[in-house]
Amino acid sequence: MRKILLCVAAMFAVVGCSKSDVVGEGEPKEDVVEVNFNVKVNGHSTKGSGEKFGINADDNTLCTLDLFVFRTEEGQDDYGVLEFYKRLTAGECIGEINISSELTVGKKKVVAIGNSKLMNWSNLTNLTEMGKLVASLQSESAKNYTMCKIQDYTVNKSETINFALERLISRVVVTGIRTKFEGTPYEGCGLNDVKIFLMNVQGKKYFLNRDAVNLQVLNNGRLVLDDVNLCAMYGILHESLATNIYDSGYNNKHYFYCYSNPITTEDETNKFTRLVIQGTINGITYYYPIVLKNLQENCSYSCDVTIMKPGSTDPSEDVSAISLNSVITVSNWQTGTPYSVVF
Repeated sequence: MRKILLCVAAMFAVVGCSKSDVVGEGEPKEDVVEVNFNVKVNGHSTKGSGEKFGINADDNTLCTLDLFVFRTEEGQDDYGVLEFYKRLTAGECIGEINISSELTVGKKKVVAIGNSKLMNWSNLTNLTEMGKLVASLQSESAKNYTMCKIQDYTVNKSETINFALERLISRVVVTGIRTKFEGTPYEGCGLNDVKIFLMNVQGKKYFLNRDAVNLQVLNNGRLVLDDVNLCAMYGILHESLATNIYDSGYNNKHYFYCYSNPITTEDETNKFTRLVIQGTINGITYYYPIVLKNLQENCSYSCDVTIMKPGSTDPSEDVSAISLNSVITVSNWQTGTPYSVVF
């Protein structure tokens, strides 16, 4: 997996007095250390145009970086208090960056957010407020995908901490679609008026608790054009194909993006995200939903689809194995171990 590396080199030197020393009227001074954040960022800093091309260099682009350090020493009155914050903008996210600050010794939670769409962090002075903040899928765009990394560590000695920023989104790539009607009553028929869309999509994610689901569900149970049209990036959830599909196949790649949906079982409230192929055969509209179970962030799901007979007439109704064969390859954006799913 190609990762955006945020290398944080914390070089500590005790500054001033220890807690046992006396300052002014006898008040003890906390131990503090000089922390130098040495930040290395891969990629250039061009704002996304709204198009998606599946180009890894574009997917890795970092436009802004927000770095937060919170105190997390248990039992202390200042648990969760924001101790340090720094924002880097486009011109500062190129090459190697050095950020220095004095931090008190003790346990910390570092939150690094790349390409945040939030421009105003006012009143964000503690972890409780950070826990309320969400990212929105409808605001995501190419070359500007939201990234995040959270890490706990203790400031007490010289050390180097490496961060690998990860995208909040998942990528779903349709690599090919074909019918397999030869030798059946449907031989010679095509799949016409073809549309592809993602359904039951998690539309919002907390930065801290990213396992939480159903803050917002887009294309809930069906294609909802209002949900699609409010997305900043065209085609992120839905595309119409300009061609019919036959046994000879269609091999143009189509890229879709969504947030993670880590549920492992479905019920009335929690639904798997699905990739749906929609098309007409002999004038009747059919749907071919492909279940993306336990959908994880920062992973790419590559789907190759073979359609062997009419599907379901409801996008929420899964089709049988004799209607659809789908091979799904999962990778953490570039490479990974493939596995197959048959419907």
